[in-house]
Amino acid sequence: MCPECPNCQACSALVVRNGHFFRRSDSRRIQSFRCKACSKYFSNATFSECYRQKKRRINEPLRDLLCKRVSLRDAARHFHVSRTTIARRLTFLAAQSRRRNAVLLQQIQAEFGAFDRVQFDDLITAEHTKCKPISSTLVVQEDTRIILGHCVAQIPAFGLLAAIAKKKYGFRADHSRRVRERLFKQLTNLLPKYTTFRTDEHKHYPVVIKRHFPSAAHATHKGAKGSVSGQGELKKVGRDPLFSINHSLAMLRDKMSRLSRRSWNLSKHIERLDDHLAIYIESHNRAIYKKMLKKKYLEI
Repeated sequence: MCPECPNCQACSALVVRNGHFFRRSDSRRIQSFRCKACSKYFSNATFSECYRQKKRRINEPLRDLLCKRVSLRDAARHFHVSRTTIARRLTFLAAQSRRRNAVLLQQIQAEFGAFDRVQFDDLITAEHTKCKPISSTLVVQEDTRIILGHCVAQIPAFGLLAAIAKKKYGFRADHSRRVRERLFKQLTNLLPKYTTFRTDEHKHYPVVIKRHFPSAAHATHKGAKGSVSGQGELKKVGRDPLFSINHSLAMLRDKMSRLSRRSWNLSKHIERLDDHLAIYIESHNRAIYKKMLKKKYLEI
């Protein structure tokens, strides 16, 4: 059966097959169609997310490499393409991952119930230079470590770099609270009103939780010293009450090259960090979801 015309929305009865063509980007024969109503041509490729992409072969391998501590430059060398191609494909894959992850979270909720126990915290990185820090907030389910949401925002330099950063780059606004408010507004559509939150003793966390989840319970825990020099997310304690969020942040440091502390890599633009996180989160959630399904079926 022929599809409807994407140009004039004519019904399939007015669309006829018009041969095939060979697509070099992935070595496939694609069916072509002609619309009798508007006399325009289209094909099965017209309805694809990858429409007009020249090198669609690299999409899934690139998605995998970006979650395995490979930088954009190294990915460009690996696929023998320009850095511009990889940068554009990063944006494309991020938009695709956001759509897929939204559907995936709904599937997990339908299969395993509501996300009623949640942990969240901030991860500090930088854009361009350590004098321009970025705060990245991550929200995870406590038991499964499913990542429910994230946001990134610029913050002013602090500590020994504060005076140097102000002298070199001037005033830098703090957008973390505004962006975190936006994240929690989105989470109201995903989390139930009676959700239990666990966080460290950050003074801004109770405010945002109370504003968007007034019926929720909030437990705070004192931060602990990091167990690994240069990482800091995994804590040197016997039983960490914030293990789920700390382990998730430690995995981000390890799996994403731009987040490693002792590394050559930094994010040049805060938007690209947001895109990279979206790709990693969708891959991370999908892997955990498969394990949850396997465990459920084995128990049955």
